[in-house]
Amino acid sequence: MKPRPLYPPALENWWLERLQQRYGDMEPAKLYSRIEPHVRQVSDSFTRDRSAQFSQSYQGRENLLAYGVFFSPQTYGRTLLALEELTRVHGWTPPEGDKCRVLDLGSGLGGASLAVIDHLRGHPHGLEITAVEQYTPGIESHQRLVRELPAYGQPVRWNFIPGDFRKTETWAPRQNFRWDLIVLSFSLNEAFAEQTPEATADWLNQILGRLNPGGMLLVLEPALKETSERLEAVRDLLLASEKNHVWAPCLHRSICPARAGGQFWCHEARKWTPPASLVRLNKNLHREIETLKFSFLALSRTAPPARTGGAGFTRMVSPVSKTQGRLQFHGCSAHGKIGHYDLLTRHLDAAAKKAWWETERGTVMLLEVRPLGGPETYRVEAAPDSLPPADGPASEKLDRSDGAAG
Repeated sequence: MKPRPLYPPALENWWLERLQQRYGDMEPAKLYSRIEPHVRQVSDSFTRDRSAQFSQSYQGRENLLAYGVFFSPQTYGRTLLALEELTRVHGWTPPEGDKCRVLDLGSGLGGASLAVIDHLRGHPHGLEITAVEQYTPGIESHQRLVRELPAYGQPVRWNFIPGDFRKTETWAPRQNFRWDLIVLSFSLNEAFAEQTPEATADWLNQILGRLNPGGMLLVLEPALKETSERLEAVRDLLLASEKNHVWAPCLHRSICPARAGGQFWCHEARKWTPPASLVRLNKNLHREIETLKFSFLALSRTAPPARTGGAGFTRMVSPVSKTQGRLQFHGCSAHGKIGHYDLLTRHLDAAAKKAWWETERGTVMLLEVRPLGGPETYRVEAAPDSLPPADGPASEKLDRSDGAAG
C-alpha cells in the first residue's frame, strides 16, 4: 500500500512564503532552524505538557507560523480522511437542495475548512463556510490565505466570526439557522478541557439540533488515550437519545465496547506522504509524521445505512500481527463487540499477504467469518486472492434504512 499525498502544494508553498517573509529569503536549512524551536514548543504542548491552558502555547507570531507549517498539513489530512470515509464507506453526502452550508467551530488557521473545500468542490450549488475562531491572529491568517489563493477563496462564500464558539449566540443569532456540516477539528478538547463529559454532551446535543435534515456533525480529536476515551464517553451519552445517530467510526449504537473493556481506545492510524517541508522540518524533531493518528466521531439526526453484517462487518481497531501461518487483528463489529479475527495465510499469494499486512487501523471491512472456539473469536474465510475492501463503499452492500444493529 503506497502512502498517498494529501496536502496540496499550493497550501504548503503559501506557508513557506510566510516563513520567508518573516525571516528573510535564506536557504531552507536556516529557515527551518529558525522555526524549529517553536514547532517543538507547540508539539510538546499538545502531548507532553497538556493542561487546561495548553491552547495558549501556540499564540504569538512565531508559534502561529510553526503551527501553519507543521500542524496545518496534518489537520488538513486528518479532516480529509474522515470526510472521505463518510462519503466512500458510509454513503453520506450533504443535502443538495441549496448551497452547502458549513460551520467550522474553532477554525484555527483553516486546515479543516480547506479540506472541506477540496472534498466538496463538486457540490452543485457551491459552498458557504462560517469560520469561528477567538484567536484574532489565527482568523486573520485564515482570511489572508483564502484571499491570496483563489482556488480556496473564489468558490466559497466565507463568513469569518471572531469569538468564543462555545457561546452559540456568537455564530447563530437566529434560532432557525441550520448547517449541512458542522466541524470541530481538534478544538473540542481545548474548549471543554475543564468540563465534564455530561456538560460536553449537552452542548453537542444543542449543536446537533442546528443541522439540516441529512446534515452531519464531525468531531476530530487527538489520538491520545485521554482525549479518545473522553470522546467515547461523550458518544455514549449522546446515543442515549434515540434522535441521535452515529455514522462513524462506530458501526453500531451500543455502549462503546472499547470504553467498556478498557483494553483499547478508539483511534485511527493512516499512512500518508507528508509534504517535503514537513519532512525537512522534522529532521531534528523526530516526531511521528508518516502516520496520521486521530480520533473522530460523526453524528447526525438522520440514521446511517443499516449495518447488517454482524461480526463480519467490522472496523479494524488494532494493527495486524503475524504468528505461525496466520494473521490476526481486532475489530469492532456491527453487533457492538470487539472481536479477535484470525486469517490463515497458507492459501494467500504474496500480494494478498502484503495487502493484508499493510491494512491500517480504522479500515472498515465486510468479511465472511465463522466463529471459532473462544468468545468473539472468528476465522476469516478468504479465497486465495481475497483482499480487505479497505476503500470500497461498504454502503453499496447495505440497505438504507433506520438505525444500526446493536
